[in-house]
Amino acid sequence: MLYDRVLLNHISPKIPNRAIYRRLGYHCKAEPDTQTEERVNRVLAEAVSLMDPRGIYRSCDISVADNRVIIDETAAFSSSALSNVFKKSTKMSIIAVSIGPDICERIADCMHTRQAYADGVILDAVASELCEACAEALNTMVTGMAAQQGYRTTFRFSPGYKDFALSGQEIIDRLIGLQDIGVTVTDHFLLKPEKSVTALIGWERTYE
Repeated sequence: MLYDRVLLNHISPKIPNRAIYRRLGYHCKAEPDTQTEERVNRVLAEAVSLMDPRGIYRSCDISVADNRVIIDETAAFSSSALSNVFKKSTKMSIIAVSIGPDICERIADCMHTRQAYADGVILDAVASELCEACAEALNTMVTGMAAQQGYRTTFRFSPGYKDFALSGQEIIDRLIGLQDIGVTVTDHFLLKPEKSVTALIGWERTYE
């Protein structure tokens, strides 16, 4: 059974400062110098002003058999890795988030301008982490909803991870309507705008 879709016209992610610096190569206790920190903060402020974080999710009943996660006779995801993670799940949520096209266009502009190339590299890292933070915010929302109904959730599993083919994006699009958050799937099963994420989250029944 497929349940109603829920559209979120705005998501407020936690600003992932440490994750941004890790993506830029500052691992463990390495700290950026003052000039770099100021530059990252300036680019982060620009990114926040440009992004349009939106999300959508839909939950459904599932069964797992023959390395497939089955929704109904018309929709199933084939992946042994996904099936293994969802082997105890009887429901799942399909989620998608995007931070919009403006930030992606700004990244492209910077990358094609010699003077702004460094800002483009930072902005790309910032945008990736902001998108991930939006996905995590939606994941947390779904986990809370599941807990209220007596379920615990698996970790997020996205097309392109392990043997879960990118073609799974087409099924996700058909089930939740990515166009409603401004996202399309290309002929090669990539998402546009690029700073978008889709994922599946399994629900496992808990017993007290």
